[in-house]
Amino acid sequence: MSQQTWEGRHFAVWGLGKQGQAAVQYLARRGARLTVLDRGTADAHQATLQLFQEWADKITYLWGGELPKTWVGMESILLSPGVPFDLKPLLVARAAGVPMVATLDFAARQTDVPMVAVTGSAGKSTTVSLLGAMLEGSTLPSFVGGNLGTPLLAWLDRETSADRLVIECSSFQLEASTSLRPIVAVLTNLGENHLDRHGTMEHYAASKAQLFRHLDSSAWIVARANDAWVEQVIHGSPGRVVLFYPDGEASEGAMTIGRDLVLRHPSWGEERIPWTALHLRGLHNRENAMAAALAARLAGASREGILKGLESFHGLPHRLEDVGVLNGVRYYNDSKATTPDAAVRSIQAFSLTREPVHALLGGRSKGNRFDALNQDLGANVKRFYLFGEAAATIAEDLQTQVPWSIYSHMEDALVAAHENALAGDVVLLSPACASFDQYLNFEERGDCFRDWVLQRYERGHV
Repeated sequence: MSQQTWEGRHFAVWGLGKQGQAAVQYLARRGARLTVLDRGTADAHQATLQLFQEWADKITYLWGGELPKTWVGMESILLSPGVPFDLKPLLVARAAGVPMVATLDFAARQTDVPMVAVTGSAGKSTTVSLLGAMLEGSTLPSFVGGNLGTPLLAWLDRETSADRLVIECSSFQLEASTSLRPIVAVLTNLGENHLDRHGTMEHYAASKAQLFRHLDSSAWIVARANDAWVEQVIHGSPGRVVLFYPDGEASEGAMTIGRDLVLRHPSWGEERIPWTALHLRGLHNRENAMAAALAARLAGASREGILKGLESFHGLPHRLEDVGVLNGVRYYNDSKATTPDAAVRSIQAFSLTREPVHALLGGRSKGNRFDALNQDLGANVKRFYLFGEAAATIAEDLQTQVPWSIYSHMEDALVAAHENALAGDVVLLSPACASFDQYLNFEERGDCFRDWVLQRYERGHV
């Protein structure tokens, strides 16, 4: 975009998280006038305000819930993911005829680079990271970001180039999106998540459906087979559907046959990639790899590039991250597992190897129940260590023979698991909850877990 594109035009940016900051910088640098709203205070955002100092004459700030006297004259309201689409002031603005859009959606309107977009309840970040590695391995330089890592607007602000955009999309971003037009749209899975914001599974699913509702008829949809909620989300989309199969075999799609990941499609026939190339443990990560490989292939990657991507990728922090060994006990940080379904997948990852598991669960509930923890987790689960705000609720829902105990804080649970675990056991942080009762985010929670282990490793308790 030229420097004069937004000259004199007036936008509101609601929320000063990473996405909002990127929107302010992108628009202000190109001449726009901005009204910035945030429920925090100016003192809490001093570092951010310093970033915007060169555009101080273009920006008006409203703090602590203060609203503009009028929305008239604003071209659009850009919403950060943390801002619910149905806030009463936004309803008023919509009634006044002011359009509003997610920052990701606005960013997508500013570029024509082919996009691969990934959403789902679990596995999004791993899937987009694998996708990026597979495209890079196929000599298709790619930007990987969105909800993960760098906001798309921040990348566009640098005016760099790429052959593909690989974008992670959260439900919060999608509920106010109508302009995303990826060449491939991926739905990894769908289970209860963010019901504290969306209210019901139906509303949560509807927000995810925004990605698929507006696709071009030439676009591809990659989705999990035999999943009723997934089928509901993609139903009626103009895109062409190709499925990946956690179990079984099909004439088209991605599946496991013997020891191979198999990709079948009329465009290329059948291609096989050995599963030994995947460094990530757990059947859920095989599903992530299937989705990524199929999407990458449909987006132009080669079989050789997909193999290179699998071989080069060793996982993300806080996703079944192998932290280390203390006294013969291995510790895994899976702080990103913020739903019961995600925690179940992580615990089950150790059932094939029969490693005894001490599982740490707790934090703040996202509005869901924890009955999923009653399914077959493998006979190797020794104990649940419940902590934080949701501990009592989790205990109410547990109907298994696995013993459990309650602790006030994650570190207390970790100390107890450390004392109980024997050589050959696993201590797993896979909370099934958000972190906000005791931590700023899941990264801080995972960092605390990792630091606790590494501090004892450094002291020689190995």
